[in-house]
Amino acid sequence: MSRLSFAWPGPSIGRRVLAAMLIAFVGVWLMLLAYFYVEFRQALAVDQGLKKLGRAMSASLREVDSDAQAVGVMRSTATQFRTLRISGNPGGSVWMELRRRDDGAVLYRSASLGDRVLDAPAPQVIERDFDGVSYWVHGTEAGRWRLQLAEPRITGWWVLERNATRLLPYLLLAFPIVLLPVWLAVRLGLRPLQRLADLIARRGSSDLSPIGYDPPQAELKPLTSALERMLRQLRDKLTQERAFVHDAAHELRTPMAVIAAQAHALAGAADAAERERAQLHLEQAIARASHLTQQLLDLALLDEILSGSRGEVQPRPPAGVRLGVARAAFYDNADEATRRAFDAALDKLKGAGAQIVEIEIPQLREVAAKVAPVTDYEARVGIAAFLAKYKTGVSLDQLVTDIASPDVAAGFRNRIVSASAPTREAYETALKVERPKLQALLRGAFESNRLDALLYPVTLAPALPIRGTEMSVTINGRTTSTLAAYIANTGPTSTAVLPGVTVPIALSDEGLPIGLAIDGLWNSDRALLAIAMGMETIFPALPAPKQ
Repeated sequence: MSRLSFAWPGPSIGRRVLAAMLIAFVGVWLMLLAYFYVEFRQALAVDQGLKKLGRAMSASLREVDSDAQAVGVMRSTATQFRTLRISGNPGGSVWMELRRRDDGAVLYRSASLGDRVLDAPAPQVIERDFDGVSYWVHGTEAGRWRLQLAEPRITGWWVLERNATRLLPYLLLAFPIVLLPVWLAVRLGLRPLQRLADLIARRGSSDLSPIGYDPPQAELKPLTSALERMLRQLRDKLTQERAFVHDAAHELRTPMAVIAAQAHALAGAADAAERERAQLHLEQAIARASHLTQQLLDLALLDEILSGSRGEVQPRPPAGVRLGVARAAFYDNADEATRRAFDAALDKLKGAGAQIVEIEIPQLREVAAKVAPVTDYEARVGIAAFLAKYKTGVSLDQLVTDIASPDVAAGFRNRIVSASAPTREAYETALKVERPKLQALLRGAFESNRLDALLYPVTLAPALPIRGTEMSVTINGRTTSTLAAYIANTGPTSTAVLPGVTVPIALSDEGLPIGLAIDGLWNSDRALLAIAMGMETIFPALPAPKQ
């Protein structure tokens, strides 16, 4: 026996509009109930309805002198009130009683009052229980007469229930009248979206050409613009991939030809020496092809990560961006031209709305210095492995001997190939103990100050002529190693593996560029690029250095 099942329809704009309208009407209903309830409470506090009736009847009774006339006023008022207002009184109508003031003789009593006694002092309203029902009782005096009125006590819940039932039919009548034009507006408004969907559905699977549809509604323009941008990125990506395949085929053609030639030479070698030479050349060609293939794969991976397929990076305007400046760590040792350019850049950023946050990063350079064995050890091991892997026939010591720059050569001799070079144990300590300390120090500076990026001059001084500064430079009267001076600022954050971007901000007196470093926390590459792109809008393009 099959079971009947019901699947609730999925979400749609029409159903959402209907739900929104229902919620709006329920909200109006509740607001009106609240308004009437507050109005009722205010009426009780200011001027109760029973008091108004008492004042009106007292005014009529003051105009008469005889008992008969007074009774006539009471009877006519009771008849009018019973006819006009009885439906508004839960559990019965208003009770009325009239007595003479001088002797207390009863001249008129409502028939339904029976033997109940109404004794409210004038001009108050009091509560009395009659047969388990709470009543308001009001007493007043008018000339020769003493008037007593009573009506069932009206509760807040009764007011809410009565008004709810009175309002509901009007809202139910208004709901379809309001819903119809709204539904038509939504229906007609979605037609351009349906047309856009039809245009896309009719396209072939390989058709990446522009859609070419400009919707009249302003709300749909961002959607079509985003679709056109996505198609453009896909076209560019496809073009890049085709170019990549073409370049890969071209690059691999030469080593493949060498491999074929050497294989042929190896097969036809006349003696062992010739075979050995052919085999060596063959292995070198295979190694080059393997290395080239790996490079192509790495480029493909890098292109996939950085390409527009992950979304195009949009510039982030400087306004509201929190930028940290650690002067003691990066600024104080810079030369005058660099400090002047850096201060001018900060002023421009402030003028654009950026928040410049002065911070301290205590002992940054001391902590970073303990991570130096990582760079030294990996350089020695990595370069030696590369030279051996590709059978260059050059040792690491020979490579260091041929380094042309004296300060770089000295750095390699003293820190990488000397007997005092870092051991494996020192490398492990720097990598697993000291570098996490450096990273924690920088992360704390970012998080405690809620920074989006860290700013500092890229170098302590602009580029100086090579001649005369091969080994050392003097900055602000202090002489230091050339290499150490120019990597002093970028060293700590790059050792901690922070992502960074450099933006040129000014030219030195010699016409050489001065750069602004922008570093962020790990995995913030795209956000960092957006910040840097936003900064480019306030720093004008610099002319090329003079020849």
